Amino acid sequence: MPIRRNDPTTNTELMARLMVGERKKRQRGQTEKEIELQTLKTWAKSPVNFLLGKCPFSGEPVWKTQDEHDEEDPYKGLPNKAYIRNMLDIYQNERIVICEKSRQMIVSTLTCAYIAWEVLFVQGRLWLISKTKEMDAVALMRDKIRGPHSRLPAWSRKYLPMSKAPAKEIVCSGSGSRILAVTENVARSSGRGMTASGFFL
Repeated sequence: MPIRRNDPTTNTELMARLMVGERKKRQRGQTEKEIELQTLKTWAKSPVNFLLGKCPFSGEPVWKTQDEHDEEDPYKGLPNKAYIRNMLDIYQNERIVICEKSRQMIVSTLTCAYIAWEVLFVQGRLWLISKTKEMDAVALMRDKIRGPHSRLPAWSRKYLPMSKAPAKEIVCSGSGSRILAVTENVARSSGRGMTASGFFL
């Protein structure tokens, strides 16, 4: 990767991680392409592997969310805590999940992250994200799904494409899955007809 002197990510720690990654790659005798494909298989097995995982080349968290209150380091990985892993496991295995929201538990962030994993890795899914106003659902998709996806390692985005427009719809061409931002009445109507794979209300 090119290193620029005025790049804020250029530092001793990052260079050390890159060197470690290169060393491990050579030790395993794997090509970069082989490591990429193996990593994608691991991510596809479980949302925990993807959302709490690290890039095999840089050691950086894969799924980085935005912390608006941290001016020095606003983009960071999800906390690797037991309740996070448990919630992701529940999302993957339970048909209906009802959760009391708490800002400290980052429920909305975690739910959107799970939805992102599912539409990126599972074929033919349709998720509806519902708010009272459609613009609020669009903002949630922008900040909690499209934003972290844009911060994925560059090599992984070529395997996991996600559309940038229109604002109220996300299409993942690799899996054929979609996310739609809708109002609550649209979500209720779709729920009665069971036309969607999942709903975030």
